Amino acid sequence: MAKKDLYNLLGVSQTATEQEIREAYLKKIEQCNLTNRSNDSELQKKCLRITEAYEILSDMDKRALYDIRGIKRKTSKVKTTNKVDTKKIKSVRNILNNLFLFGSAITVILFVVNIITGNSTPFYWACGVSLTLKITEYTLRLFS
Repeated sequence: MAKKDLYNLLGVSQTATEQEIREAYLKKIEQCNLTNRSNDSELQKKCLRITEAYEILSDMDKRALYDIRGIKRKTSKVKTTNKVDTKKIKSVRNILNNLFLFGSAITVILFVVNIITGNSTPFYWACGVSLTLKITEYTLRLFS
């Protein structure tokens, strides 16, 4: 599905509130129930897609993932098209985590030095580097 298909399916904007999404879903599913008297498989599929769209857009975590990635993410195993890339990303994340831990230890030492000497510049630099490493690692989580 394209990025905005779930929103279009329910007839809401990307900035819709939870209440607006719920109201749109109830209206659409009521229409499905009224017109679903026959065994029309196409209509049944559309009703299932509407329910799926509501399940994703009504859950804030699933909605955020959908908005960021532009795709539906199943709660079961996620299929990856290129396993080598995800392995590389995971190894880079592991390296960044180790650097972060090392940087945290240095930051603690520099904090003690800051208390003793009163020179806070190295401590602030170490905090900035550690924070940058962690933000980079969290960003890479989006791609793995």
